[in-house]
Amino acid sequence: MKLFLRAALFLGLLSLAWCAPGYRPGQLMLLVIGASASHPGVDQQALLQRVQALRSSPGLSGLKVATMHFDRPREASFARQVLGVSAGQLPCVCLVELDAAEVRPLRSLYSWASVTGARLAEVDKMADQWAQLANAPVPLMTPQAPPPVQQQVSVYQAPEQQAAANWTTAAPVAPLESDRLLAGVNMPVNTWLRSPNGRYGCLFQQGGNLVVYRFDRSPYQPMWNSMTDSRGGVNMRLSNDGVLRMFSGAHQLVWEAGDPGAFSHCYLRMQDDGNLVIYRENGNGMSVAWASNSNQSTP
Repeated sequence: MKLFLRAALFLGLLSLAWCAPGYRPGQLMLLVIGASASHPGVDQQALLQRVQALRSSPGLSGLKVATMHFDRPREASFARQVLGVSAGQLPCVCLVELDAAEVRPLRSLYSWASVTGARLAEVDKMADQWAQLANAPVPLMTPQAPPPVQQQVSVYQAPEQQAAANWTTAAPVAPLESDRLLAGVNMPVNTWLRSPNGRYGCLFQQGGNLVVYRFDRSPYQPMWNSMTDSRGGVNMRLSNDGVLRMFSGAHQLVWEAGDPGAFSHCYLRMQDDGNLVIYRENGNGMSVAWASNSNQSTP
């Protein structure tokens, strides 16, 4: 009986070790598989640019990226036989485990097939999987400093959700470290961005509503909101395609703002005029990709 229990314990521990393997960052790679190396299509180029841009995000500097192409027979054969990718699934991105020398792919751990422009946002999930397996989580933008104004925040409610009273109060919330949210960085609920002049703030409040406030009014004056109160939003992230997305606790998309594209640099900024703006680089400098249009000229 004791022998049986020891054997059962050993097998249990072995199964846990097998189900939750630990990896070094160098043992994992994002592999972009396309149809052609010499004549890449639009979707294939956009996918590669998106994956490469991930490496500039906080916490992802150790991310390895490589490519394979089906117009190269040996690579096509390897993709089919080892990674299980067919020509009908291109372009595709795989999170792969590398060999002991951290060079050759051994197997595909996760994959996204047929990644068109409309599905580029899903690539961010591959980065999240890499961070979890490599024990290198992408850092959250958590507030560090106390709020600049020791006052309770009046929480705006969407008109269809208002009852007799239009305002409720919430505990003071600490701001993020700057006036901007960089691509690839998380913004959880109960955090805000603050304009450099301190007059305006963008609060992602409990309940999942994103609200732009004017702080030099009592109570704080709401100027714009995402109309997402009580829809379950718990985290926001500006993706590398220049789109701001709000997700629920189940990682479901709740709300988004902006038009997707492949860009090397973008950020969300709370401006001194009260406007919340997404800026992105398009080859000719930074341009406005989206704005809340909440800017006011009132002194």
